[in-house]
Order: sequence, then C-alpha cells, then structure tokens
Amino acid sequence: DMQLGWLLRMMAEINLGLFFFLLLPLYPLAGSQLIIHSLPLRHAYNFKRLSVRFGPVILVAVALFGILTSQNFFGMLFTPLATFLMGFFKKLVIAVA
Repeated sequence: DMQLGWLLRMMAEINLGLFFFLLLPLYPLAGSQLIIHSLPLRHAYNFKRLSVRFGPVILVAVALFGILTSQNFFGMLFTPLATFLMGFFKKLVIAVA
C-alpha cells in the first residue's frame, strides 16, 4: 500500500514537471505555440522567427549547463511549483473524500 502511494506520487510529480516544462515558451515546446497564437500576427511572426532560430539552442545550452555543472536548472525552476500543486491536489482530494 505504501509502495503504491509512492508510485502514484512519483507519477504525478513527473507529469506535473513535464507539463510545466512543455509550457516553456521555447520552440519546439508547446509553450511557444501558446505564445504565437496569443500575439497579434506581426508580433507572432517575429516571435516565431526568433523562437525557431534560438529556442533549440537555448534548450541545449541549459541541458549542457546542467550536465556540466551538475545543476538541475529545470528542477530548481519547477520543484517549488510542483510541490505547491501536489499539496493543493492532496487537500482537494481529502476535502472531496
């Protein structure tokens, strides 16, 4: 029973982490499409042009920075948010049950 709870928590944390990671406004992530579709056409074109050119470079640079320095940049960015949401969902489930 304890192992199942741990497994479900890990799955939820991984899913939340992926959700927020994909919302980063960098091409080719989904967040870039959200930005593009919410901007006026002229600004969307400029954003897409820059995002396609520099987005993958930024993602690779951040990943390499993390590998070379043993710093988990995405973990530092998303852990507080994921912890807050996990606590919120836990309280919500307890309130509904």
